[in-house]
Formats: sequence, structure tokens, C-alpha cells
Amino acid sequence: CLVDADKAAQDELAKAEAAAAKAARDLDAVTGRPGAVAAHARSKRAFAEYRKAQCDFVRAMYASGTGADQGALACRIDATRQRVRDLQP
Repeated sequence: CLVDADKAAQDELAKAEAAAAKAARDLDAVTGRPGAVAAHARSKRAFAEYRKAQCDFVRAMYASGTGADQGALACRIDATRQRVRDLQP
């Protein structure tokens, strides 16, 4: 079910984002230079904006026909899973 897959992907994203945020904080603390935390925050916001825009596009390509919501949800799941992979060390 797409709803269950979306929840699982969101849970994995939350874990990956938390780990990336911790790594950024640790790096800033060790180096004494700010930057990683702010860059992570910008990246997190940009991803959320990208995912919404991309999945809105997918929905629009269905021309509001049958499957538009499922297509948009599948897009969200795919983008979220890719983001999790991108955040892994």
C-alpha cells in the first residue's frame, strides 16, 4: 500500500536527517567553524521544496485523471527514498 510505504519512507528520512544534523553539529564543533549546520538546514528545506514541486508536476501530468493522487504519492516515496540514500555516509 502506498500509504504504508510513504510512512516508512518518512520514518527513514527522519532518521537520516537526524543523523546528518548530528554529523553537521559534530563537524562544526570539531573544526570550530560554523557552516555545516546551516548548509544542512538549507539542504533540508530545498529538498522539501523540490519534492513538493516535482510531485505536483507528476500529479499535473495525469491531468487530474484517475491515478493522479497515487502517482504523486509514488513520486513522494521515490524522492524520499532517494534523499535517504543521499544522506547515508
